[in-house]
Amino acid sequence: MNSFACSKFYRVIGDELRIARSKKGLSQMELFLETNISRETISRIECGSRRISVHHLYILCDYLDIPIEKLLKKGISNDN
Repeated sequence: MNSFACSKFYRVIGDELRIARSKKGLSQMELFLETNISRETISRIECGSRRISVHHLYILCDYLDIPIEKLLKKGISNDN
């Protein structure tokens, strides 16, 4: 995966996490309070400017009820 595709991958992952958070009616601050992932980190993940760690991915997907494999497939399918 080249750097452009890699950054697009993280933007897609971030977009999907933001959409799921919004559907649950949560602010970034509320998600921080529930997951202990800082609001700043959540913001950077959602805008795709930060590469998400496996640990954070697991926590966010679990809390937001997103199957990790579905999220990763979506990210990969959008890197073309």
